[in-house]
Amino acid sequence: MDGSDQHPANTQKIIAILLIIVLLGVTLPWLGLWIYANMQQINVAAPLEQIRVFDWSKLNPFNWWDIFYEKQMAIATGDYMSANIDENAKKQLGVRAAPVKSISPTYDLGEDVVVFTTLNSESLGKQEINGQIACTSSKGPSGEITPSSSISLIGKQTQSVDCTFHELESGAHIITMTIDFDFSTLSYLPVLFASDELLRELARNEKDFFATYAPGQARQPVAISTEGPIVLGMGGEQQQPLALHIDKPEETYILGLTVQNKWDGYVKELKSLTVLAPRGFTLKSVTGSTGAPKRISCAQLKEGTSPGCDDENFAIYQVPIKAEKITTFKNYRTYFSADNPAQMLGSAPYVSRRFIAITDYTYEIEKKTTITVKAPELRTEPAPPPPSQLS
Repeated sequence: MDGSDQHPANTQKIIAILLIIVLLGVTLPWLGLWIYANMQQINVAAPLEQIRVFDWSKLNPFNWWDIFYEKQMAIATGDYMSANIDENAKKQLGVRAAPVKSISPTYDLGEDVVVFTTLNSESLGKQEINGQIACTSSKGPSGEITPSSSISLIGKQTQSVDCTFHELESGAHIITMTIDFDFSTLSYLPVLFASDELLRELARNEKDFFATYAPGQARQPVAISTEGPIVLGMGGEQQQPLALHIDKPEETYILGLTVQNKWDGYVKELKSLTVLAPRGFTLKSVTGSTGAPKRISCAQLKEGTSPGCDDENFAIYQVPIKAEKITTFKNYRTYFSADNPAQMLGSAPYVSRRFIAITDYTYEIEKKTTITVKAPELRTEPAPPPPSQLS
């Protein structure tokens, strides 16, 4: 066999190698995009916190665009941010204190009195929980906190706290340990809107909106709030869907907000209230506030409250409020207008939008126990014998 017979075989090998390289160059980027999209995917048809499991059996390099589009729709309708709220609604967020205990029920006068508790905390995302601890007696000076009277917690943490009194007077003492900490609570409410004309037509024909157009939708959705010492409620008295008046863009839509105490402590100071109106709505005013809402950006939200926030799909408003103590609840009324109802609906029979609220506050919890400092025993000298009678 001469050299000329080997050239076709070598050429075929080179062509085959080049084809493999081209094929890999074309398929690997698509495969990478699909893997990335599938790992990031949010399934809006399932519970929002669920992420689809990577499944090789469903390999489809063209599916990445559908996933990307679905994710963008989730962001646009508020699902992406509310998914973060759903996730944090199931955690034990905030700072919880175990009952205060004493190393002894009774102490001698002059003996150090030591009580202790355990703090269990979980923060909202990467938001630090900062606070102060104090310890007082009903009959004496403040105690000394160990390891520190200041706390700075992040993630899930457990911390032991001791309080020592060096000199307490005798008698019964009520020892009170207070823990103040700064925290945030978020909530969202899905709201359905349909044209006023459509709702009137259904009423005239005695047809049910949900049975006709939205059989899978909740008739009266309930607000979802992140876990913590308060519940941030949202809602209204009107039956959904709310009527969008195409020919009345100045129409006002009302949603109620409630800051409700849930734990056995209280809101020491309500610091701020933020409302995120979905695209197409403007927050006009809030009853109970001290001024007009101020437009801000997602970047101005506190750490831990902004995942999923998007300035293109939300109008974010800072509501000026009175810094006050709340032991039970505080109600607010928010008033919105629809910027362009006709454009919002388009050709759809209804639209769903998610309204989001955030509140920042300082919360205080108290834990008490009782101890006794014994009084010193009185020592009495025996009485001297009576003098002898002189005879």
